Amino acid sequence: MRLSIVSTGLFVLALGCTSEPAADPRNPSDTPARAPRPSYTIEDISTGPADDSYAWSINSASQVAGWSSTITGQRGWVWILRTVTWLPMPRGAIGSHAWGISSEGQIAGSILYSGSTSTAAFWATRSSSPRLIPTIGGSVNYALAVNASGRVAGMVMDATGARQAFVWEAGTGSFTLLGTLGGANSEAIDVNEAGTVTGC
Repeated sequence: MRLSIVSTGLFVLALGCTSEPAADPRNPSDTPARAPRPSYTIEDISTGPADDSYAWSINSASQVAGWSSTITGQRGWVWILRTVTWLPMPRGAIGSHAWGISSEGQIAGSILYSGSTSTAAFWATRSSSPRLIPTIGGSVNYALAVNASGRVAGMVMDATGARQAFVWEAGTGSFTLLGTLGGANSEAIDVNEAGTVTGC
């Protein structure tokens, strides 16, 4: 009985070894196939003469949002079908930034005013006027990401200079500060399609 159990175990083990032999590194046919490396091409998103240009976000349709520092100031743009569209700005603005773009083509960014003041902004489309997101008394505010349902994540500054993470809903206009883990500052940096926000 004891011999029978041992011989059965050896038989199963032998089958396992012979069905999957170890690769011989000296034999190229024994070397496991490697996954092909992805190849990339570089494409110029030309915004004309600019000191700096930044492509900050891309969506599933390969639409890109970014901004460029031109001779007339910093301007936010969207690149769709190899065409750059400058984002509309409200009266009194001197510039804009586009930081995030949703799968629906909505844009999160900021509007720049004189005196280094900025306000978080939301564009429903690349040609629509921006909606300004509430502030809490500080001079530097920006929206960094937006999902398909219009949930915007970003940062607003209070009058003391502390930064606060926020979420703003385009559909309802509701504005929520997300708080901190006990420190003075927080920022919301991204939001997914489920509405979950990440930041620091």
